[in-house]
Amino acid sequence: MYHRILVPLDGSATAERGLREAMGLAAPHKSRLVVIHVVDDFSSLVELSSVASHERMKADPGQFGNALLETARMSASEVGLQAETSLVQPSSLSDIGNGGCKSTAAVHFLPSF
Repeated sequence: MYHRILVPLDGSATAERGLREAMGLAAPHKSRLVVIHVVDDFSSLVELSSVASHERMKADPGQFGNALLETARMSASEVGLQAETSLVQPSSLSDIGNGGCKSTAAVHFLPSF
């Protein structure tokens, strides 16, 4: 049984599928979702299949991330799940490996490209 499941979101269809999968895994056990969005300056890392999301993200990355997180929180709530959300703004990608993003989640759903 998983108590917490980490789900990163970036606005892509792949990440949305990961969220749905995590919700399906969490529902029978009433696990808590830990949903994060990492704000960065590396727009080339965004899945380019979603050009509209890419353009929204470039306009205001923080607002874009907060909107993604709120939508995920509401989706989880609709099926009776709790979701913690976190907007992570590391100064560089190296911050993630140096404690900029810590998780105690049991399962991590990472979108694959």
